[in-house]
Amino acid sequence: MRPSDIVVMRPSYEEYLANDDEPIIRFFNTEKVEKLITAPGIWFSRFDKMGDDDMEGMYYELFSPPSLRYSAKQMSKLIEASRHEHMPLISCWSRPSDDSQSYMWSKYGAEPGSICCHSTVGMLRASLAIDNIPACPVVYYPEAILNERVNGNRPSKMPFYVPNRIEEFIYYSTEFIKREQFSKECEIRFICFGRGDDMKASGDVGCLIPFKEGARPFTRIIVQQKTDTKRIRRLQEMFDCPIEASSTANS
Repeated sequence: MRPSDIVVMRPSYEEYLANDDEPIIRFFNTEKVEKLITAPGIWFSRFDKMGDDDMEGMYYELFSPPSLRYSAKQMSKLIEASRHEHMPLISCWSRPSDDSQSYMWSKYGAEPGSICCHSTVGMLRASLAIDNIPACPVVYYPEAILNERVNGNRPSKMPFYVPNRIEEFIYYSTEFIKREQFSKECEIRFICFGRGDDMKASGDVGCLIPFKEGARPFTRIIVQQKTDTKRIRRLQEMFDCPIEASSTANS
């Protein structure tokens, strides 16, 4: 899949979006660090191939109005069918905090040579070769609440539309809802779309969106304490930002 095949859509309400100055971090293992250096850019994964949570992307009863005749399971199948046309492509980042960084280092950065890249939502977005990709925080719910239909106020789903066609909602997103047991990840997700049928036919599991020439996507990069000095030098030359040794990672 080529970046030119990507479609950028906007959420129906601006309050869904993460603020441009929101700090974000992402962990890269050794293999991904090498890819980041040799092909600078951010990988966007096909949503149905992310594999983090086998219940992710489902439609839950919590979002159903009492009058809805379809079950949550039936609604999940309708949303899955809509991904044939508009397959979400996701890049996952996290809000930095002491708890989340310790957890994420252990889960995603334990391999020797792993790094943690710091940025902001606006800085990363401005660095990508495709403009205006929206980023939204993930909301976490206890599973018992997700599986209950309520009569009063309920969370709304996030409709996406093609700019200048706001009257026609294209895709109703469930990609920003996760169960509470994943809340330590504190995710913020960038989202764009590709044609699901074409991606499946060609075997594409995502798309690398390159950085613009001369872009500075990161405010700093944290490396494990015993990271190879040649790799540190390559990262500094490529991204022109401070490189610091981690006091959190297991070295």
